[in-house]
Amino acid sequence: MLSKERLIFDASAVSDSDLVGAYIQDSDTSYTISGITSQVSDKGNLIIARRNDAGGALSADGDYIPLTTDSSGSLRVSVGSSGTSVVTGNVADSSADSGNPIKIGARAVVGAGLVETGIADNDRTDAISDSYRRLWVNNSCDIGVANAAITISGVAIALVSSALSGRNRILIQNISNGASNSLYVGGAGVTTGNGIRISAGAALSFEVGEHISLLGISGGTASVRILELA
Repeated sequence: MLSKERLIFDASAVSDSDLVGAYIQDSDTSYTISGITSQVSDKGNLIIARRNDAGGALSADGDYIPLTTDSSGSLRVSVGSSGTSVVTGNVADSSADSGNPIKIGARAVVGAGLVETGIADNDRTDAISDSYRRLWVNNSCDIGVANAAITISGVAIALVSSALSGRNRILIQNISNGASNSLYVGGAGVTTGNGIRISAGAALSFEVGEHISLLGISGGTASVRILELA
């Protein structure tokens, strides 16, 4: 059995000594932790940490320091952002993207439970999925609305001169009379031979964003109503 008498260490000539230096202490010892004396009944060495409520720097760069905790004893760990325990992204909003993404999840809500109460403007909320893990997305239009009336004949023109900001739907109604006044819609190069026909008296809606320009042409003269929703 080793004892402190069997381990001899000459601290005054460390480089000249071939012996081993050590300190042996009985582990059945009372330790003072956060101002409270606690008797350790199990064998072993106790690792302690230093309380640091502010979480600030304790020493110079490169120095050895103890583990630190907050006022509740939680160990301070830096994850993703220096000096905090909060996971954050490394690029600010509206800045060029870089780095690896953080995987996120959603909270499953089934049936009537989808209706949430007590949520105020600017509150942080969970992403919501159904029981099949399909993410709930609100695609209803609640940003803005715009309408216009135009006349379209044998030359293709844009249905709207300036799209509604944030638009995701457009309703096109041909209020003309007579088969010769059918409206044909499409992209650049649309003709009465390749466009989508909207007969006189009919209407058609598209889920189309503001950056898509729709044009219209008619074999006669079509009176057209446009409704944009965002």
